[in-house]
Amino acid sequence: MAKAKYLKNRMVWFRTYVDKWLRGKIRKEKSVTRSVLHDIVTMAADSPYENPDGSRDIKVADNVGYSNQQFCNILNFSMEEWLFGTNRLEKMGTIAIDDNNIIKVIHWHKYQTPYQRVKKAQKEYRDKLRDAGYRTMGEAIAKTFAEQKPDARSIFDTLKFLNPSLHEDLKKNLNGKFPKGHGFDEAKKLFDDWRKQ
Repeated sequence: MAKAKYLKNRMVWFRTYVDKWLRGKIRKEKSVTRSVLHDIVTMAADSPYENPDGSRDIKVADNVGYSNQQFCNILNFSMEEWLFGTNRLEKMGTIAIDDNNIIKVIHWHKYQTPYQRVKKAQKEYRDKLRDAGYRTMGEAIAKTFAEQKPDARSIFDTLKFLNPSLHEDLKKNLNGKFPKGHGFDEAKKLFDDWRKQ
């Protein structure tokens, strides 16, 4: 078995599919099972141990799990509630518990958006901008506008779509100086003047 990777930055949230939680098969389970599941997923989110298959381990250290009594003390369950919930979740295939009492959340990706995947996508996006010769998205938009020579209204509408707060601020500061029919150069000058303020 491959060793779990120790993550320095733990995740601070996990996702819940509202429809599945309210109307899926978990809703048919007893409330104690749902409660144990929620707490296990929360502990997994706080755990720094991620397996190569993407599952998460809840443990103290390599090959050292928490005792059932420790789980009960930490999560405020009676022993009866804890054992009922964990046994049921094991039978459902949601968790696995090994001989060292290490709990593995099997389908971790269902509960957690992997930060590394998001981080990678953000890096790829920034690299694409850089490869195209832009430092920022704003610079890319400005150059696109300059090449396509849109009218003032399309600049305004694009700003409204990209950044509603910037659009409102611009609208307030320009105080009606952005009427339909303004040419691109005049609109760009107004925008540039506003940006310098």
